[in-house]
Amino acid sequence: QKARVIFAQLTYSCPHLLIMDEPTNFLDLETVDSLIAACNKYPGAMLLVTHSRHMLHSCGNIYLSITPGQFKFFGDIKSCERATYTFINELEEGGKVKINSVQGGSGEQKEEVEEFSQEAIMRRRQAAKEAIEAKEQEALNRKKAEAEAKAAAEAKKAPKIIKAAKDDWKVGEKCQ
Repeated sequence: QKARVIFAQLTYSCPHLLIMDEPTNFLDLETVDSLIAACNKYPGAMLLVTHSRHMLHSCGNIYLSITPGQFKFFGDIKSCERATYTFINELEEGGKVKINSVQGGSGEQKEEVEEFSQEAIMRRRQAAKEAIEAKEQEALNRKKAEAEAKAAAEAKKAPKIIKAAKDDWKVGEKCQ
């Protein structure tokens, strides 16, 4: 019941920011046109994630290209597409791509050049796989050593129990 009240309040208030993720999915052309008209009348800011170029051309005025480590703003969609396709071409050619990353909590930024060629990706995957296998082997060795230590401790106890459990005791015989 509370959720319904909150949802009703949200539909009657005008938020400052509207976030839409693929709003044109499963809509027919008439409904898409109605959505575009409503978006153009919307007085606040809008963050629109879509693959529909028609929607972008009709509603957008600032475009954002997101590539690893970078957010770039553009005033027109052609420049945004060009930047994205340039990045994709660099990846496909196996070139190195500059990535800006934040290091630690100090706020320092450093630029890394990371290789995204197929061979580099496969090398990183293989290294990660080998690291996982090494950890698994280490865990197995540790369990094996613990089991051997436990078995040795049990073996030390076993002869004493066997000697104490002797049935044919003779008068004056001592337990060893």
